[in-house]
Amino acid sequence: MKKESVTNQQIVLYIDKLTRSLGGVRKDIPPKLMDKLRKLFDEKRIIECVDIVKNYLNIKNQVMVDFQNSLHSESDFCGNKIIAQINAPPALPFWGLVGFYQIKLILRLDWREILNGSCDDFLFIVSHEFCHFILQAIRSPLQESEIATDLTAMILGFSQPALASSKNLSLLNKEQMIFAQKIILEKAKLL
Repeated sequence: MKKESVTNQQIVLYIDKLTRSLGGVRKDIPPKLMDKLRKLFDEKRIIECVDIVKNYLNIKNQVMVDFQNSLHSESDFCGNKIIAQINAPPALPFWGLVGFYQIKLILRLDWREILNGSCDDFLFIVSHEFCHFILQAIRSPLQESEIATDLTAMILGFSQPALASSKNLSLLNKEQMIFAQKIILEKAKLL
């Protein structure tokens, strides 16, 4: 499969489509909550961190965290090692219906990779995985796009961890991420 890439003009179009689908832009994680997440991450209280990210994204479904010693035998369509993966049924009930909230999600995490990364890496990875579920749940036409999933995480409050991540976790380069954050902040002012 061909590696996905976009221009700045396409980033603007993605952000426009996504903010309309999502109902707007969410403020970045407040500093006090970031401090709490950093403390929990440093204490290796990963499940509590996952729960905070889930709640911040307004996901009410039950999530089971499945720690693995390595997901190294698997790779994404670009050949990159998979660090995390969310498992949800392919056919979801509509967002907001009772049956929707009864769906249990499984978040698989490569324990070694998570512990070897930074808190920002972890937050961006987990928010990205939850955004796969969100885009699937709202039946976004962009749900198969890794770039749209990254942008969704940024739109929903995780742009600071995305920019501060020490690893190249996105298909967007740093300049594109900075550009995207600027567009997202401009959209937030208009709402």
